[in-house]
Amino acid sequence: MENKNELPIFAEILPNVKSMTVSVGLTRSKEETLYEFGLYPLKFIFESKSPTKTISKSTKTFSTSKLEIPLIQTVETSEQPIITNSNEGIDIKLKLRTFVRKRPPKKDISISETYQAPFNSTKISSFKNILCSYCKKFLVKKNTLKKILDMPSEHWAELVDCWMCHQEDYKHAKIGDIIAQENIGLVSNSYFLLHPNNIEEDSLKVDEEELHEIDWTKGMSKKWISINCSRCFASVGDGLYCKSKEEEKDELKLLAVKLNKYMTLVEMEGGADADKKESVIQKYKFTAFLAIDFLEATKVHATYRFIVKGKKLKQPYLLIWLFGWDSKIMTNVLEECNSFKIFSRNIEEDCSVVESNLKICDVMKILYIDCTIINQDTDDDKSVRLLEQWRKDNTVEHFIYQDDICLELLLLLRKSTSCLPASKKYMNEFLVGFMDMNG
Repeated sequence: MENKNELPIFAEILPNVKSMTVSVGLTRSKEETLYEFGLYPLKFIFESKSPTKTISKSTKTFSTSKLEIPLIQTVETSEQPIITNSNEGIDIKLKLRTFVRKRPPKKDISISETYQAPFNSTKISSFKNILCSYCKKFLVKKNTLKKILDMPSEHWAELVDCWMCHQEDYKHAKIGDIIAQENIGLVSNSYFLLHPNNIEEDSLKVDEEELHEIDWTKGMSKKWISINCSRCFASVGDGLYCKSKEEEKDELKLLAVKLNKYMTLVEMEGGADADKKESVIQKYKFTAFLAIDFLEATKVHATYRFIVKGKKLKQPYLLIWLFGWDSKIMTNVLEECNSFKIFSRNIEEDCSVVESNLKICDVMKILYIDCTIINQDTDDDKSVRLLEQWRKDNTVEHFIYQDDICLELLLLLRKSTSCLPASKKYMNEFLVGFMDMNG
């Protein structure tokens, strides 16, 4: 909060059930304080009056603090709000309406139906290049990509037998491979798939630490290995490698490149009003890409439970239960998290959870368990038993990200939990957090 005397506010809007809950933290003082609130169709005003010290005991003066909360949906002022008192403050539950009286109601469209992954093919039609997010090194050869096409869902291979009805040999499709083609850029929800011939020479370097740990005698002959920017060594994605034996020497061959959207920048031509010589460089928060991964999994597998694991350490960081994706929140108690910018150089500017200025943010409401602090050597902990149960459950989706991404996500969820009243931080053994869906 910018003003330390300002009352802490946390508001959650649930459009599906036409409900809004405003939690106001009240100051603890021996002096009597008077609180008043005004309810208007598109705003909520909370006012506190507390006595101030004066020289004369016969006269009383009051200091007044006034807080106005804007609303994007109309409050049903004809219905009495439900007010609940607690040691922390008060909770005010309001009913919302999404239309003006005497007019037909508008159809509510869920965010999950309209939400699109940033940087899809239509949004980057004026594509010029992809840059390392940290040192701004160009990674793609200029003017080599003739087409930019969207890829199908990550889960398309699971349904391949349903829509292949011909006698042709769909060998690559049946093993789930989408081959990178030269001069064609393929766009997934969270990465760009490119052919090695379209990558700038000596711009990428394989992660040597991960490479040394790979046993090429096990599993498939082609493996995805992390790749780094050759200039600053920041992680930018993954490369598909295979080993070709030539003259008694194993040679590592690069077959395809995945450049993660949340670890790179996209350079595009300027808009219609801008000088065409000037380029526009864009980037989205990494949470925008994680959100589309979670939403897609819920649609395809009808699951809301996820295990988030690190790629390098191969350990679980989070158990996530997606509780809702149509929530909107406002708060003024979320502090800056500059001290958390320590894990990934390529996403250090993305550390904001939501805005702390009472502006409404679209968020996913997430129940989570921090797996980094549970002791997996004991069976007494409920979280340990739940982790083992989820590991064996085939309906639980597993997501694997770079370890620094997992840590950033964990810290962002922890930070979002900190703005909740103490009574709302937990739901059974799960912590309650929020993830910003906007890029």
